[in-house]
This record gives sequence, structure tokens and C-alpha cells, in this order.
Amino acid sequence: MGKTKRYTAEELKSAQSMTDLGKIDSLTDEEITQATLKDPDSGILTDAEWKGTRPASEVLSQIFPKSVADSLLKQRGRPRKEVTKQAVSIRLSPEVIETFKSSGNGWQTRIDEALKDWLKTHHPA
Repeated sequence: MGKTKRYTAEELKSAQSMTDLGKIDSLTDEEITQATLKDPDSGILTDAEWKGTRPASEVLSQIFPKSVADSLLKQRGRPRKEVTKQAVSIRLSPEVIETFKSSGNGWQTRIDEALKDWLKTHHPA
């Protein structure tokens, strides 16, 4: 690997002024596409190349150790529940909302639990 090149603030300002943003802004989509196609580092794939692609789930284990491949493919966030809640819009009185909100995060879940508890002894008409 080569040495790291350091620049002064003046050199960086000079380099920024060498970029003609007005020229870039005036390019048409076709001109941008043509410039990208001529760029050897372009990531644009041909139709034939697209046909040869495979999902990451098929190839990562061939590139990385299994533990690394598994961690890259791991779903992010909280696991999905079997039964998910349904989003609805509901109008509630201000005091109900304020009371539940004042109890902290999860207030909507507590409203849901209160309604389910109410359903155990009541039947809506």
C-alpha cells in the first residue's frame, strides 16, 4: 500500500474549486448515462451480467466462513411475531391518551392490553 498523502486546508479548497458544479448540474440524464458507461469503474451491469447474478444467501458462504456469512445474512431488528397487530386510526379522549402516555414507552401496547382485558367480561354490541 502507498503512503498516505496529506493536504493542507488551502489545497483542499483549491481542489474543491476545480469541480465545476454548474457543469455537472447542467448534464442531461443521457449524458450522465454515457459518462457512466465509459467509466471503467462503473457498476452498471449488462443484461447478460444480471442474468448471471445470484442472491447473497447463495454466495456469501462460498466467500466467507460460515459464521461471518450467517452474521451478514442475519435479519436486522426484532424478530417478527406470528400474530402481528393491525394498524388502525382511533379517536380517544385526551385524558385516556395523556394517562397512558404518562406511563412511559409502550403506552399503545398497554391500551391494547386494557381493551383485551375489557373484552374478557364484556361483549361489544
